[in-house]
Amino acid sequence: MGKEFNRQSLSILMASIIGPGLGGIATLAFPVFLTAMAQQYGGRGIVSALYTVAGLAGYAGMLIVGAAVDRWGARHVAPAVALFSAIVTCLLWPTASLGLGGLFLLFLLAGFGNSTLAAYSKLNAVYFNRRRGFAFALSAMGLGVIWFMAIPQTASALLASFDWRQSYGIMGLAALIGGVPLIAWLVRDAGVAGPSATGASGVEPREAWRTPIFWMIIVGVCAEAATVNSCRAHMVALMTDRGVSAHMAALVLSSALAGTLIGQPLAGWLLDRCASARIVLPFVFCSVGGVLLLAFGTSLPMWIAGNVVMSAGYAAELLMAPYFFTRFFGARNHGRIYGSMFVCLAPITAAAPAVMGFIYDRTGSYQPALIGFAIALAIGGACLFLLPPFRFPARES
Repeated sequence: MGKEFNRQSLSILMASIIGPGLGGIATLAFPVFLTAMAQQYGGRGIVSALYTVAGLAGYAGMLIVGAAVDRWGARHVAPAVALFSAIVTCLLWPTASLGLGGLFLLFLLAGFGNSTLAAYSKLNAVYFNRRRGFAFALSAMGLGVIWFMAIPQTASALLASFDWRQSYGIMGLAALIGGVPLIAWLVRDAGVAGPSATGASGVEPREAWRTPIFWMIIVGVCAEAATVNSCRAHMVALMTDRGVSAHMAALVLSSALAGTLIGQPLAGWLLDRCASARIVLPFVFCSVGGVLLLAFGTSLPMWIAGNVVMSAGYAAELLMAPYFFTRFFGARNHGRIYGSMFVCLAPITAAAPAVMGFIYDRTGSYQPALIGFAIALAIGGACLFLLPPFRFPARES
């Protein structure tokens, strides 16, 4: 482990936590500011569309940023995207007279900051080989703390003293002054190329996209993303329909963090010790079992357990996807290959919660949708389980 966890690689690991964290300020602080924004712009429906626009922009940008990283290197691309995102977030402060159309444009641009995930996934793939799974897990866990704890809590504290525009501006200014220089230093400090970057092996993106392996991974990830995003979107309504108080329903929703903190480090540890994609099988069982507990559970502890194990499976499989890409297609063009996954995910994750709501409206129950998601998870898990041996296995330096 000491060979790979050194000053250079740890700099990259820190950058892969801080960079996407700062890039996600506009979208991850949004739930805190939603009510205040809705009061100004006339309703939660139209304002919620800002979040959707920003999310889709981030997904679309993955492929662009991934291609840029493969061509010019993350040393230049990652700080540039962080700088762009921070500046756009700052612009939300002085725009008191900005119309709704202008606000949509700013959120469209700010959402692009989330696309830095493709850059940092490539960097971690370059700097880590035998401990790549563990590195991916550490990065995802640190990023989760920033996304789901640091940013919302900071936004809430600011909103107590400032309006939502000023709060956005202050967070963007802090990222611009402190975060962007830190990211630039960390990535530059790591050098232009990692130990496996020079002459890194790998297939061309077009070759990867034509293989069944790529699409088997996509099916598995899309099934997970569609299921979990839909369940989270409807979790509070699902619980309150069953007589759970709004406070306890929020607690059930928050229990997803426990699953994430269990699933990601366990998956990272196992990936570095099992040279087969079949290690995904227990996490598929977690996802399917969690959804079935949500569908057929009869008590609050069962529903909490369902959300925890479902989230553990989701966190693990989402972590495994970029790892599988590097082992099947190599690290040389990982930015574009990994970035293209999000282009496939975008329409699925946008449509699935609405489909779940539509099924509820037609049937008066969430059970049919949950059963359908369990079947989709089983199909996606089967696709991942049937993947062949890795083409680019980890080797000793």
